[in-house]
Amino acid sequence: MKRLFIAIEVPKSIKLLASKAKALLEDKMPRARWVPSENVHLTLRFLGDCREEQVPEIVDAISDSSKKCRTFYGRTTGLGVFPNPKRTGVLWLGVKEEPELANVYNEINKALVSLGFSVEKRPFSPHITLARIKAPHLIDINITGSKIELERDFFVDGVTLFQSHLSRKGALHEVVVKTKFTGSA
Repeated sequence: MKRLFIAIEVPKSIKLLASKAKALLEDKMPRARWVPSENVHLTLRFLGDCREEQVPEIVDAISDSSKKCRTFYGRTTGLGVFPNPKRTGVLWLGVKEEPELANVYNEINKALVSLGFSVEKRPFSPHITLARIKAPHLIDINITGSKIELERDFFVDGVTLFQSHLSRKGALHEVVVKTKFTGSA
């Protein structure tokens, strides 16, 4: 079995932004498990444990979906939390849901449903996970204030299928395949 997910890789500028947010917040969040900068990404769909023989059809589905999508600029929007500020479990950097991003998400999910994956029940909420908090608690996400500019544009030209290897030290993400968008306007 392979633990798989589909994501948009983000550039170094966004990983640096995530590192700056961590530097400002980690003292105030002692129970947080921070995502290492090399693992920072925008998840489109977590597939979970998949059989080895499913991987080629998943790769084909992602490749076909990428032919229907075009390149675009994403934009980070600020910090947020799941499920809510009074019971924080995940700290994230939001990403504006541009029409092109919604199209990528929808095309990927249509292709996955055609392979027998379930329809995603939760609404799409594009974000980049920065930290997971083991003991959920109240946090003021506005404490970064004007210390860092959280809105930043980044270029998106494809999606990546990752395999996640879990260990006591955290997850290691291995690229299975990268696809490029080739759709036209």
